[in-house]
Amino acid sequence: MGFLMPMTAFGLACRQLRANMKVVMADQSKATGVPCSSISAIERGLIGLPEGYLDQLVEWMQLTEAEEAELRRHSVANQASLRKPKKRGHPERDGELINILNSLTSRKENIT
Repeated sequence: MGFLMPMTAFGLACRQLRANMKVVMADQSKATGVPCSSISAIERGLIGLPEGYLDQLVEWMQLTEAEEAELRRHSVANQASLRKPKKRGHPERDGELINILNSLTSRKENIT
């Protein structure tokens, strides 16, 4: 069915910090109000960080200045390189389909 995207550096850092705290993603979700599915997507670089998320995380995890600086550095890189799932399909067939649809739209406009 689907495939797992590898973790970003930000995601790996978050995972390590949770392990150090002996907490799991569900605990983080409860503390921040961000669903586990969103946390996972953030850590895999599929979606951006919600407004204030990083500040909540820093406060909840009670990070040192050095840990916070590292996490913020990773979060900037995470935001800059948001991953997009690859398109599926066949470009040559997709182009043919677009041409057919454009043709039908033109015909419809001529009829009305």
